[in-house]
Amino acid sequence: MPDVVRDLRNCRWLTLTVALAGCKGNLGEAVEPDALTAASALGEAGEQAICREPGARGTPLVVDWPTQDRMDLEEAMLDGVAVVEYRCGKLALVRDCHLDGSYGFLGLSHREEVIQLTDVDEIRANLPLDGSTIAASFGAELERGRTLDLAMVHSGKLRTTVASATADQLRGDCQGATHLVRGAFVGAFAMAQGTKGRVSTVAEVFEAGLRAGSSRESAVGRRDGDPSACKEVTPGANQPPPHCTAAIRLELVAIGDASLNAPSSTPAELEAQIACPAGMVASGAKCTTEKTAPYRCSGTDAQECRTQCERGDPSSCAILGSMYEGGFLVERDNRAATSFHQQACRGGVPYSCSRLGVMFFYGSGVAHDLPAAAELFQYACSYGDGDGCNNYGMVLAMGTGIERDREQAAKLFVWSCNAGDVQGCFNAMVAHRDGLGVPTNDALAREYGESARAGGIVSAFERNCAGGNAYSCWGLGYMHQHGVFKPRDLDRATQLYQLSCPGIAFGCDALKALGVAVPSQ
Repeated sequence: MPDVVRDLRNCRWLTLTVALAGCKGNLGEAVEPDALTAASALGEAGEQAICREPGARGTPLVVDWPTQDRMDLEEAMLDGVAVVEYRCGKLALVRDCHLDGSYGFLGLSHREEVIQLTDVDEIRANLPLDGSTIAASFGAELERGRTLDLAMVHSGKLRTTVASATADQLRGDCQGATHLVRGAFVGAFAMAQGTKGRVSTVAEVFEAGLRAGSSRESAVGRRDGDPSACKEVTPGANQPPPHCTAAIRLELVAIGDASLNAPSSTPAELEAQIACPAGMVASGAKCTTEKTAPYRCSGTDAQECRTQCERGDPSSCAILGSMYEGGFLVERDNRAATSFHQQACRGGVPYSCSRLGVMFFYGSGVAHDLPAAAELFQYACSYGDGDGCNNYGMVLAMGTGIERDREQAAKLFVWSCNAGDVQGCFNAMVAHRDGLGVPTNDALAREYGESARAGGIVSAFERNCAGGNAYSCWGLGYMHQHGVFKPRDLDRATQLYQLSCPGIAFGCDALKALGVAVPSQ
């Protein structure tokens, strides 16, 4: 059994809170608040804090939003793809603007974390709506050794397949719109004062947020959702548990930014974890200017990524793995890619668990091991990786390295689609259109098909099939055979199926159904 699979079986992925709570000896004594100094007036701190412009991607927290604003966001996400104005010191929903598309919800394995914001810069960057106001009322406390502690319990994520957009695709009154809302983590959260050098537990922050009634604490004490209700979440659920639906963090993508489609050593799935404004780095689950702790590398310097991976940042290991996979900034090396993805997977990066599963599936840089691949796909899926859900569904649908189970495969394709994976949406469409593992349902097939189309499945299949991807050639063949997104053309469908077989069993099955000889292995 591969070591990484054994590790994942024998331990649960630690949250930030649990991991730090078990390292008290390394943290030292808690820093008690010092006496207020003459230079600690927040006016000075506020003037020194830099207003940092967000980049093409952003993952701001919205725990500082008023309840009504978060309700407006939820309503906007029901009417299409929501759009916001996200600039230095501003994050606001553009209420009368949207993009065509919809969101799915994927329930995740129970996860909780505590973020500790220690200075004005961190508060303003991580809480772009009300951070300046909070910092202005709380700055003196920061000088005295206080912190702003945020506790979050996640139940799942809303996500759309619409990964990019141009200004001409916007609908409605869109003045000021800068970013589309690609996704949103939901659950329960609390915000309260903490003490520098002491990491509070999730329960402590929720309790402090509840009782924050003094004038000193009222500016920062707030909470929404019930953390105990979040424990009822079921991985793969298509809606969150009641009382665990509060928006916590958004995933934003700049509108009309062509650079987002350019080749990169940092996959979009990793960029979506924590994306920071200019001049800041992602350390744990927050953006900071402090680089003494391990932080996610920029993806533009292989040595920086190696250094941060060695220091213990799993996302840097994942980026380094993708560099060696694709030959970005380093010479292509599948063995090295496997090693770094293993480190990242052990560190809790679902993307790397899924990529590692692909490597075991094909024997790329590691021994060919189909059962290990299936188990890695399953882990990645349970922690919200849409590609992992789709891959797990594929091996179940084909019975590759695991007992064939088309019913469970169809569920996984839906989970993948709800996580914003366009291939998962396409496979969910096929399953419901053809009755593979589920009863035939034309309405659902159209719904999943529209999500796939909106996410650019046609151009993705064309591009990837031209590059030799068997699955994409099968998908194009299916489109031509059935007249879905493409004109019906059986000759072209046959040619494409021949390109996909024997690489993918679906292509061979389609050739047999058309009475065409299957290519020899």
